[in-house]
Amino acid sequence: MSEHVVSIAYDHPGHDLASASIKPVREVAPQDKPALIARIKRLLLEQDAVLVAHYYVHPDLQDLAEATGGIVSDSLDMA
Repeated sequence: MSEHVVSIAYDHPGHDLASASIKPVREVAPQDKPALIARIKRLLLEQDAVLVAHYYVHPDLQDLAEATGGIVSDSLDMA
């Protein structure tokens, strides 16, 4: 079996692929959630935007998407 190496351009100065991983999730304190949700709703309205959420994202994001006229769906439906 032969080994194939694939090179991928990663144009982010100061970062390499080892440091390109996702950051740990930061939980929002329960007392801070209402203000954060209100801020997100306001920004969506100001930008005439909607939130599109995938089925695998946090239920809070799914709820927010549906509450603000967005959608919760899978990749095929979103395509």
